[in-house]
Order: sequence, then C-alpha cells, then structure tokens
Amino acid sequence: MTYQEFSKLRIVAFMFVMVFAATITSSAATLNTITAFDWTNGAAPGAGLVLDPAGNLYGTTPSGGAYGYGTVFEISPAGGGWTETVLYSFCESTCPQGSSPQGALIINSAGNLYGTTAGGGAHDSGTVFELSPATDGIWTESVLYSFCALTNCADGANPRAALIFGPNGELYSTTLRGGTSGCYGTGCGVVFELSRGSDGQWNEGVLHAFSGGDDGASPIAGVIADGSGNLYGTTWLGGAQSAGVAFELSPDFGAWRESVLHTFCDSASCRGGAYPWAGLTFGSDGSLYGTTTAGGKQTIEVGIGYGVVFRLAQTAGVWEETVLLAFSGSNGQAPYGGVIFDSNGDLFGTATLGGECCGVAFELVPGSGSKWNESILHVFQGGNDGNGPYGTLVMDAAGHLYGTTEYGGANGLGTVFQLK
Repeated sequence: MTYQEFSKLRIVAFMFVMVFAATITSSAATLNTITAFDWTNGAAPGAGLVLDPAGNLYGTTPSGGAYGYGTVFEISPAGGGWTETVLYSFCESTCPQGSSPQGALIINSAGNLYGTTAGGGAHDSGTVFELSPATDGIWTESVLYSFCALTNCADGANPRAALIFGPNGELYSTTLRGGTSGCYGTGCGVVFELSRGSDGQWNEGVLHAFSGGDDGASPIAGVIADGSGNLYGTTWLGGAQSAGVAFELSPDFGAWRESVLHTFCDSASCRGGAYPWAGLTFGSDGSLYGTTTAGGKQTIEVGIGYGVVFRLAQTAGVWEETVLLAFSGSNGQAPYGGVIFDSNGDLFGTATLGGECCGVAFELVPGSGSKWNESILHVFQGGNDGNGPYGTLVMDAAGHLYGTTEYGGANGLGTVFQLK
C-alpha cells in the first residue's frame, strides 16, 4: 500500500466520524505554537514527539522536506524560544532509504534516532531506519531493514508505527500490511522483531502474522512490553466484530503465542469502543489504557459513537474493559492518539475532532469509585493553534505537554505545540 492509498484510507476513517460539535469556550492551559510547517521543513505531522534529556524534541512528517516525501526534524529550546532543524529529508532519488515516515521516533543513550517509513526501501514497502549524529552536525541515515523482502511480503509491509527497544537492543513494532495472504491479498499485518547479528547485520523475525479473523488485522500502532517480555498492542480492524482487538504476545519456548485480551464493539451498541488507532499504555496498577476512534455514545450523526478512553484490567486471569470517558462531540471526538500518565496518575490525551471543529487536548482525573473527570485543556480553533491533533502527547519534567497537529498553523500544513 502506498502512502497516498493509506492517506485516502485515513481520510475515509476521518470523515466517517466527522460531525458538527457544540461550542466550548473554556480552556485550562496556555498553548504555544512552537513550529508551523511550511513544506520545506515538513508537512502534515501525524505522529507524536520524543524528548531527549536536554529537552530537545524530535519528530517526523510524512510529506514535505527537500524532496517532498517527509522529514525527521529537531526542535531545540534557544534563548526563550525554539529553533527547528531538519535532520533528514527522505527520497532524494528512488527512495531506497525510505519515504513517508508516519510513526514517532525513539532515541537511545547515544543519541541515535530510530523509526519506520511506510514506503520506499529496497522493495518499496517501507523500512526501519537509524539516524546517527556526527560531529559536523550532519546526520547519517542507515536502513536497518527493507520490508517485503520475502515472497508475498511474508515479512510484513508498510510499517507506520513507532518502535520500542528490547532488553538486548532488539527493536519491536508492527506493519500495517503483509504477513499472510488475507485482507484482500495485501496481508493483514505482522508484529516483528529486529535483532543485530554477530556480523553487525540486522535480521527480521515475524512474531505474529495477523489473519484478519478473531486475532485482528491491520495494526496501526506499535507495541509495549512488560517486565517479563510480553508484548501488548491493538489492531484497528479484525476481531470477532471486525472493529479491532487488544492483544498480548508471549514468548513460548522459542515461539510466540497471541492472546486476544479484548474484542472491540463486543455489544450491539459498541459502547465499549471500536476501531483503536493508537496503542496501549501501562498504568501503575498494571492495567492497560487506550483510546478508540469510534464507539461509545451513539448518535444519529455518527452511528456507533465518537470514541472512548478505556481501561483493561485483569481479574482472575480475565481482562475486563471499563470505559473511562465516552466522547460526545463537544468534549472531543475521534481520538487517534493514545494517552499518557503524569506522576499523579492523571491521564492526558487529544481528540482529533470535536470541540468547536478541530480537536481538543484533555486531562482525565480519577474521581470516586470508577468515575473519571474530564477537563478540557485546549480547544483547537483551526487557525494558528493548529487543526487535528493526531499523535500521542509527550510530557517533560516540568509537566509541559507537547504534541503535533496535522493541519492548521500559519501555512495550513500542521504545527508543533506546547501546553503549559
């Protein structure tokens, strides 16, 4: 699947939940637009950011840059303001180094950045890449793996998620397509591992290839890991109700075994949520937290709802879902990003639509019993403050939140913002 085809797919999903929302005027945080993209420095960021110990922010855009196929950028605090630098522009020739990065980055202790591209590479089906800084300020890109190297893309294709590090330097994530021959012949996606061999080369292994049935299909987000090495994630589609699943992958005598923890839209009304786009987050209680782009409160306009924030908690070996917040439109709609915690146990996230038109940033605070209370931190207006926050937020040590919007800003091509 090309980036353009995937963009059309996302637009369909975006428009599926697009309805008029009531006006909200209250705001509990101050938004500062750090960067407005202008194509030369990137365009339409759909992923979140990563922070290094010095407070620098790093991210990706799937479009724009020197060659039009995306960038990796750095934003650094400087003199009370911010300075943006394009570290790398993709696709200067036939895209062997990848094109259209759509996931967030991760960073290691040496300052190297790792990410995925949805297109390009040796087989035009995406890559895993590394960016390494040099003393002269020039960053060097290395392709660690090009997908669709196996017949029928059995190794996966079109990754659009962030990576995570394993305990021994392995890299784990997902691909949207490839794996089996299901899902209209393009494959239903895989969970993969990359490990470095003794010769310095990176080798890929498929931990699970989704079938499109009860086990899920089309994972858009990456995975998280617990202390025992089990991996957890979501699929956007598939499952018994074709509305996605939450899954666990466990190492089992050299193989990996998948368990479906929850099937979304498991009721006639989909009140528990449907179509999770983002990944999962661990709470301090060991529960899993996340969002769905639809489901929750039904309306005539959107049918199966505006999306939810949910918790999956394990009791006697059974995972049970609790809806912490069902969006209603005026307080947000269609959360495509995940949620994060602060040190107090409060949750923070964004809804891509809703508010007045263009999305909200919100906080959820635990209340009495199972009740959680929502506060709207910012209602995006679609102007200089941005439009359509897709990615998951990140928080610095001072409690400031940072994120991206895919549209809006001074040039209409998206922003990076700070909330404090």
